[in-house]
Amino acid sequence: MANYRHLEFESEGPPPTPEEIAAIESALGSVLPSDVREFLQVANGAYVDYSITVRTPETEEPVCFCGIFSTQGDELESFLGELKAFREHWRLPPAILPFARDGGGSYVFLDLTPEGGGAVVTFIEGLPGWTGLTQTSGLVRLADSFSDYVDKLYREPD
Repeated sequence: MANYRHLEFESEGPPPTPEEIAAIESALGSVLPSDVREFLQVANGAYVDYSITVRTPETEEPVCFCGIFSTQGDELESFLGELKAFREHWRLPPAILPFARDGGGSYVFLDLTPEGGGAVVTFIEGLPGWTGLTQTSGLVRLADSFSDYVDKLYREPD
């Protein structure tokens, strides 16, 4: 188990190699911020059992984007694999990097476009009304930067 700031991770992989980072940056068309690189040194492909509060017009609810993607390989649940899939199916523009997902259809992205300025956004997949959770799918801004996103993560009491 690795630590980073106030977080603990499980099932983390080895730190990314310079070649893996270069391949991601090349595919992304942008340089990864230093706080993302630092995070990946300890949380590459990790399970992160922390939530962030997602505020939509309908609700305010905790969402756990527990599955951090890995720098290794180019299959799904790797940065390169997810980037390729999102570009094919969602026409994701350059400089936007999917980096984690929840257990369903919601994902979290790092927006490195000039307009996004390094913000972290999520695509929330709407759920059936009986769940009492967000029913409308859409994009929600979570944090102004990756470091801000990490600072907002918390453990839900179980």
